[in-house]
Amino acid sequence: MFIAFLLAHAVDARAPSNVVATARSMDSFGQCFTRSQDRQGRAWSFVPNDAGGTFSNRGAVGVAEGYELRFREGVPNRIIVSGSADELSRIARAVSECR
Repeated sequence: MFIAFLLAHAVDARAPSNVVATARSMDSFGQCFTRSQDRQGRAWSFVPNDAGGTFSNRGAVGVAEGYELRFREGVPNRIIVSGSADELSRIARAVSECR
């Protein structure tokens, strides 16, 4: 269902942000998401901040248009994903499994 949501909102080369809620903690989601990216051999980075942090593959070798996945702690925790339609489709499964 989340994959369909992401794809339905990927209208042009730069899709609008998609927001989903999760009960998982930042640490739990992050461990799951990064394991998934590692298994797929995909580049990723993480920059923590006071409200959670941002995962991204922008700037990695071989990545034409990257994604940005912001995790915001709160009630509920939120995952905000933006990027090209191609990138969103590539990470949709990991986000769906890990949320």
